[in-house]
Amino acid sequence: MADSAESTQVFQKGWATLRENPVLIVPPLIAFLIVLVLNYLLIGSIAVGMMGAMTGGSPGVRMGSIGAMAGTALLIMGLSIMLSMVAGGATVAMAHDTLVGRATTLGSGFAAAQRRLGDLVVASILASIVIMVGFMLFLVPGLIAAFFLLYTLPAVMLGGTSGTGALSTSVKLVSSHLGDSLILAAGLLVIGVLVGIVGMIFRFVPVLGALVTVILQAALAAYAAAVIVAAYRRAEGLR
Repeated sequence: MADSAESTQVFQKGWATLRENPVLIVPPLIAFLIVLVLNYLLIGSIAVGMMGAMTGGSPGVRMGSIGAMAGTALLIMGLSIMLSMVAGGATVAMAHDTLVGRATTLGSGFAAAQRRLGDLVVASILASIVIMVGFMLFLVPGLIAAFFLLYTLPAVMLGGTSGTGALSTSVKLVSSHLGDSLILAAGLLVIGVLVGIVGMIFRFVPVLGALVTVILQAALAAYAAAVIVAAYRRAEGLR
């Protein structure tokens, strides 16, 4: 049984980490902004592809337009996933260094992510597939999958686990610390909902609202990474 007082300390450690090193927000912020631009490009490519498909003079031209649209969509989705994973890996590495009292910079965070890039990509693709399939099976299996894969990124970045082994490592850690992990997931969910509500309020503010929303999302991602790193260290017996 988890000690609730000790389990909730990871949230305090996460906040202290983010407050001590607010630059943790930068990697997810960069990723969110670039992904936002890529999504606009994706929408544009879909619109152009649909117009080409509808107005093309021959079946070959129409099929070419659809193929170009699909290829562009896959490329942008792939780049978005890659950026998100690199940013996540960098944030985890920086949060860990801050927690253990080591100096950390954006450069050191991205360098750490680059060193583990192959395993990051493999773990992220596998985790994304498992979670997406779960959500396709009426939501609940997806939530369960996401819960048991909480420690996938720290397992890669901090535990040196392979991309394929990171998923099983996360499942084992969650299973062996089920009470702590439930408190962790529930707390992050509540905080995420609250940040989402604040973000929705700011959406009504022209121009500035969108920027505030992106910053809030980046801050939430950085805080969640710091909390999960603290919980991972506790689950692994590190203080």
